[in-house]
Amino acid sequence: MSWLVRLWPEERIAALFFAGVALVFAALGHPITLWLLVLSYLQFLLAITVFVLPPWLVVLAVRKLRGRAVSGRAILGDLVTYLRALLALLIVLVAYTNLKCRLLLIHPRLYDRIFGHLDDLLHMGGGDF
Repeated sequence: MSWLVRLWPEERIAALFFAGVALVFAALGHPITLWLLVLSYLQFLLAITVFVLPPWLVVLAVRKLRGRAVSGRAILGDLVTYLRALLALLIVLVAYTNLKCRLLLIHPRLYDRIFGHLDDLLHMGGGDF
């Protein structure tokens, strides 16, 4: 469990959420779709990256024009931070999509208050994909 200490809180939450969904699915005997969702969401994350990196490059250029040193180590650190955030988002997206798609198998009522609240929390940032 020493590796868990090195994770950011967001990464720990993502890992715990994925593990919880996987355990529920295993206990109920439902399959978890992994690789197809990972490939689909990687395309989504690539699209996000196409829109995020150019403004970041502009910020680096402005820093350099203002005479602030832009080191390769700082650039690498920013990229690693970005990739770690994307990985946590990918894990949550895959687990949540599996949970949402099999909601009626887990609980056959059309609307469940607990899952409804979970849905509201996860969509605070804005809408379904």
